[in-house]
Amino acid sequence: MAKHLLHNSLMAVTADDRVWVAHGGRRTYLDFLTFHEFGDHNLVCTLFWPNPDLPPHMTAVQLEVLLRVVNQHSKMYKLSSNSCYWYAYTVAEVIYRHFRAMQTECDLFRDRGTYIGLKLNLEDAVNAVIVSYEDAWTAVVQEAEQRAVSGVDY
Repeated sequence: MAKHLLHNSLMAVTADDRVWVAHGGRRTYLDFLTFHEFGDHNLVCTLFWPNPDLPPHMTAVQLEVLLRVVNQHSKMYKLSSNSCYWYAYTVAEVIYRHFRAMQTECDLFRDRGTYIGLKLNLEDAVNAVIVSYEDAWTAVVQEAEQRAVSGVDY
């Protein structure tokens, strides 16, 4: 039976990820949201900027572009490669590296990127996603500049 379950879990499934931003960035709100939606959960790490008034910090639009790029990089999940573990790892690593966020490593940080005790190869796509993000962000900025110059509302 376990073999059958593992075999079925290797099939590709469409990703259904959600990102929640807590009201005012307050940790208590985020804890409430995740507990209400998912029940007990383990916090692996947190990302933050010590002084949000100093650049570079990430905007909501930049987060949307990053999530879109990660989804386009791998639209289907596969347990043996690109999975929800990969998705979370890739998003967090790009934010950590590209936007220079600070990272707090919680008790389960060392288990990040593992599934049933097996370490998954998650690192390969991070640099590729950063390059794709930069291209996508450049396109967003250029489109905004074109709209500003033309004065046309879309």
